[in-house]
Amino acid sequence: MNNFEKWKEAITVELAEKINKSIEGFDEEFERIPINEMDLKAWRKTDNLDEVSHLFSIDCMYCPVDQTEEGCPASDYCYEDFYEWAIGDSSWNEQRAEEIEAYNNSVNNHKQEIDRLMSIAEQGDAQVQYELGNNFLELGVLYYKKHDTDEALAEFQHAHIWFAKAAEQGNAQAQALLGNFYSQRHINLSIEKNDDTAIFWYTKAAEQGLILDSSQRSLLIEDILGRANNGDIEAQYQLGKLYLFGSLEEQNYTVQKSYQIEENDYDYAVGWLEKAAEQGHTGAQCTLGLCYYCGYRFTKENEKLAYRWFEEAAKQGYSIAQYFIGSFFKNGVYVELDNKQAFEWYEKAAEQGYADAQYKLGEFYSTMCADIGIPKDDDKATYWWKKAAEQGQTEAIYYLEEDSD
Repeated sequence: MNNFEKWKEAITVELAEKINKSIEGFDEEFERIPINEMDLKAWRKTDNLDEVSHLFSIDCMYCPVDQTEEGCPASDYCYEDFYEWAIGDSSWNEQRAEEIEAYNNSVNNHKQEIDRLMSIAEQGDAQVQYELGNNFLELGVLYYKKHDTDEALAEFQHAHIWFAKAAEQGNAQAQALLGNFYSQRHINLSIEKNDDTAIFWYTKAAEQGLILDSSQRSLLIEDILGRANNGDIEAQYQLGKLYLFGSLEEQNYTVQKSYQIEENDYDYAVGWLEKAAEQGHTGAQCTLGLCYYCGYRFTKENEKLAYRWFEEAAKQGYSIAQYFIGSFFKNGVYVELDNKQAFEWYEKAAEQGYADAQYKLGEFYSTMCADIGIPKDDDKATYWWKKAAEQGQTEAIYYLEEDSD
């Protein structure tokens, strides 16, 4: 008999009689309950719902459902739901039946997906190994919510195995979830908590540009903070990126829409980036330029600061900063519009492989070079667009497709 059936059996006349006996010595207000007729019919007929609710505050004393250290496995069926059922709310049975059916469907769907993915994962496909691990994890969570801890533990162990396989092959999502097994006690039922191991995997994931959730990010920030306070320039730069982007990817220079940065985090990012930038860290200089150019509270003064930091990094050969300086000249931001200067900075960045600069250089060769004494050259335009397209630059891909039509 499952917990739901045990609970249903509990709310019978037999249980009502037990409750009846238990309240004889209680406060006088309980005397208003129709003790002589305390069965399901009486509960359903009563007009005073407050009287009925007193029953539900003590029903756990006699409920036959087995208790666990985590609490009552039948808690989902008590109180409000029990209350509605006892007074004859016909929609309750339908709603509960729908929930049970949805739960069973979810369990079956995960099992079918596990069967489908297993043979592919065993061949070494990292993405499929991650998906397989995720299905085991979600199945375990379903069991855990129903307090089937033995079943949940088995699924979590399977999830850990497959996340580890995918993580070792560099799958960022698997790396982050593997880290969770070592940092979050409510998941790692079979694994000793180990923040160092969690930090190791969170770092691996963040370096690939995966945006960490708040708990993952907090643990990583806590680990880096001590080194940053002791003057470690790279740690200061990492903190700036974590606060700004939620990740550690070296070339993540747009605040991604899926990461909603808080204004306080933006201020922290600027503070740490300034510390590293002032000591000559080119990545920090470029990212700080982005903060001033695209961040909160944009002003003309910040425009000037953005140009300053982009220029500092660009002069040291930092390709992304070179691209931004090119854009300042191309659009006449802070400096006078100067297509020749724009072309030269884009060319420097493009030759280092920066895709957006390669696209812009192709654009110059296709339409704009006449102004600056360089002949229009469709072959060179196509060459640079192909270079950019190989890296997934969407505008370059579009132009190449247009040319081929």
